[in-house]
Amino acid sequence: MLYNDLTSNEFVQNIKRIVENYDGMVEQLNSEKKAMTKIWAMSEKQIWVVQENILALFGSIKGIAGKELETSSVLELSARTIDE
Repeated sequence: MLYNDLTSNEFVQNIKRIVENYDGMVEQLNSEKKAMTKIWAMSEKQIWVVQENILALFGSIKGIAGKELETSSVLELSARTIDE
């Protein structure tokens, strides 16, 4: 009975469906990883642009005010980094 069941067309079709679902899940996960990596890269670029703009702005202000402008904690970025 077991041999007949394992060699039946119905059993083979069940195994094929399982493999197809597995392949679909792996493909979906890889697609999601790729999309998230792209989103993270865009966010990192935006953060970098903001950092550069703040530094340029502070540099301009400091160039005009000279030594009279004390370094203000408001104008400094935190030392936080982006986790890898």
